[in-house]
Amino acid sequence: MFWNKKQPRWHGDKRPTTNPLQFVINGQSYDRLTYGSHPDDIDSPTCDDCGTPRGSIHEIGCDLEPCPRCEAQAISCDCLYEDD
Repeated sequence: MFWNKKQPRWHGDKRPTTNPLQFVINGQSYDRLTYGSHPDDIDSPTCDDCGTPRGSIHEIGCDLEPCPRCEAQAISCDCLYEDD
């Protein structure tokens, strides 16, 4: 049994078919953070989860992508994304 019943964002039919450049959170547009631009990103040429190269946007649903609003994990933070 899972303690957190909330499914991650972009799961199943909620997954966008394209990789957007921005997220709309609480009615405001935010540019997505590129891999390597966040202080918590590891020093690796590619993301350990989605494989995107340094300086590129993570693949949608990547476990390691930070939310551009609160900087927590984008797939599960408490921010209200437009497609939630």
